[in-house]
Amino acid sequence: MLICIVGINLENQQRIQQIKASFKQQFYDFRRGIKGPFCAPCVLIPDRAGNQKYFNHPMESRCGIGHCIRCWSKEHSGKDCSWAKKFPTGVCWYCGLPQKLYQEGTHDPHLTPSECEFKDRILPLVWLSYWNPEIRVQWIAELQVQNMTPPQFGKWIEDCASGEAFDETAKVTNAVVLAMWVYNKRIRG
Repeated sequence: MLICIVGINLENQQRIQQIKASFKQQFYDFRRGIKGPFCAPCVLIPDRAGNQKYFNHPMESRCGIGHCIRCWSKEHSGKDCSWAKKFPTGVCWYCGLPQKLYQEGTHDPHLTPSECEFKDRILPLVWLSYWNPEIRVQWIAELQVQNMTPPQFGKWIEDCASGEAFDETAKVTNAVVLAMWVYNKRIRG
């Protein structure tokens, strides 16, 4: 009986290692991809989406005019926004990426937002995918989550993702999982 249990445990560990390796590859592909020039508002705001002239440039302040700089709502400005980022320790406060993934550094350490190379990439992708009803229906179905109010969504994106690929060595927030989904489905195609 002990041999059978050990064999099952070894198979399970190998399966989890394969899941982690696959996620790690997807994560680094995503990280490389979002370093390139693209503007989240121009990709996901319906009146601009798909317009190539907007697609291949770094995000500029004019691209988000009329949107809250925190949660990308059109209903209020940044000073009136109730969402305050509260990412867990080990996650970059500016962009939401894990500082390490399975003991490997993923992100250069920095002290100011201007030093974070991903600060205007991940959270705009995530919030704009929330505000776009067509995209929201898709990721809710594929990620198998419930529809949420904006405050619930803000809390959900701050939480660490669950699943076999994620443990203490992979503090991956739901924001990153959703950003990866948006990148793969809407940007990389």
